[in-house]
Amino acid sequence: MDSLSERINAAWKLLRKKGLVHTKLELGEKIDMKGKSQIYDTFANRDGKLTVSILERIANAFPTVINKNYMLTGEGFIELDEKEYRPHLADVSVAAGFMSGIAEESHEFEMKEFMPQFANYDFSIDVSGESMLPDIHPGDTVFCRIEEDRHADVVGKLCIIDTTEGAVLKIISKEGKDSLTLHSYNPDYKDYKVKFEDIIRIGRIVGLTRKF
Repeated sequence: MDSLSERINAAWKLLRKKGLVHTKLELGEKIDMKGKSQIYDTFANRDGKLTVSILERIANAFPTVINKNYMLTGEGFIELDEKEYRPHLADVSVAAGFMSGIAEESHEFEMKEFMPQFANYDFSIDVSGESMLPDIHPGDTVFCRIEEDRHADVVGKLCIIDTTEGAVLKIISKEGKDSLTLHSYNPDYKDYKVKFEDIIRIGRIVGLTRKF
């Protein structure tokens, strides 16, 4: 959920981009705010002057442009009917280092429309192989959030582990002194260790869809 300050600044940037207002002072005047100091203090949220009521007034002043629900709740998108996209990969066994390309926006990927029912994720990827049966099937799509903190608590979590040998979808079952132990749901696949020095990035799974 975006904060009050993030919401008012998102509205200001959108309205300025569309040429509907040119200064914060002009925007404040359109919602009947008086005086430069009141307007600038509100945008800076000094002394708690920025309220949901003010955000609602901005939304009401531009009903065909601004998403009122976003202004009230901080959920969704600032612009009405705006669509957002995320990178999508067709195979989990992708080349090593692909998460860095996503995080740094240094590579081009297929883009698919954002799925708002899942927690904010960075990319989606199609599952291949049978190592995670019966819980996860080949052809399922998982939605993944990249863990920026290398020391994040990922033990017991379903993750994409991007290594120097490529990427795998596994449960991280144990963290050792110099390695992680990876576990498959399918009992035909044995647990194995990956050294920290061979791990490029880790992404936690936050959602899954299945085609029937």
